[in-house]
Amino acid sequence: MEAEINELNNILTTIDSVYRDAAAKLGVTDTEMNILYVIHWEGGSCNQSCLYKKTGVTRSTINSSLHKMQERGEIELVRGEGRNVRVVLTESGKALSGKTASVIVGFEEDIFGSWPQQDRQNFLQLNRRYLEQLKGKVSEL
Repeated sequence: MEAEINELNNILTTIDSVYRDAAAKLGVTDTEMNILYVIHWEGGSCNQSCLYKKTGVTRSTINSSLHKMQERGEIELVRGEGRNVRVVLTESGKALSGKTASVIVGFEEDIFGSWPQQDRQNFLQLNRRYLEQLKGKVSEL
């Protein structure tokens, strides 16, 4: 089983590395790609707190990238109720997302869509089970 766990870890870290490489090839940092990716799936805007939760990237790193993206005119930060801040893509940001996050989403859809439905369901089921069990173990720490 040790070899299987090692292979799983190698697969997971290699997937992360491939996403970082893709971001670099598309001309954005991996954090900017994460931001654009989340906003893509959220429909063009999201609360800033959503970015922290869905990317797993630290607040300071997200905030630094958001500041740079705002300076370049790619996003607007819109104050909401209470402490909520909404991150909204500008026209420039939408164009950037179309050349970056949308490309990655297209790759994912091509790959996942090429698998039989049963394989997709099995893959998701096993990953959900692994995640829930891992979360359970970590919560016991």
